[in-house]
Amino acid sequence: MPVSNEEVLAAVVSLKADIQRIAEALEKQQDRKSYQAEYYKKRKAAKAAKLKRLENKDRHCLGGMRDPRLPHETWTKQLKAFAERGLSAYNFLTWLAWSWNHNTYEHVPITKSGGYMHVYIGLSGG
Repeated sequence: MPVSNEEVLAAVVSLKADIQRIAEALEKQQDRKSYQAEYYKKRKAAKAAKLKRLENKDRHCLGGMRDPRLPHETWTKQLKAFAERGLSAYNFLTWLAWSWNHNTYEHVPITKSGGYMHVYIGLSGG
């Protein structure tokens, strides 16, 4: 059965549209892959930078560099006293927080009264 030129042309146009859709889908897929690769590369770099910052912070704060202003000897004696009395680490940490709160600042920054915690944010006026 003979096929007319118009039918061939319609089939070619239909195939061309199908091929364009397939090409666009493949291009989108490729764009998505490159986007994901870039995205995860950035996330990995950000995570590595964060870990490096935390590592440097830990090394700076805990790596044997002692601040001479902190009363380490007092804290050590108090920790030994708590251990000798059989009190838990929680009791020592509670005492440490209280001591820090009362001995470090000119005005106690956190107080409790009436069952509420109050935070000192400064004086008003002179």
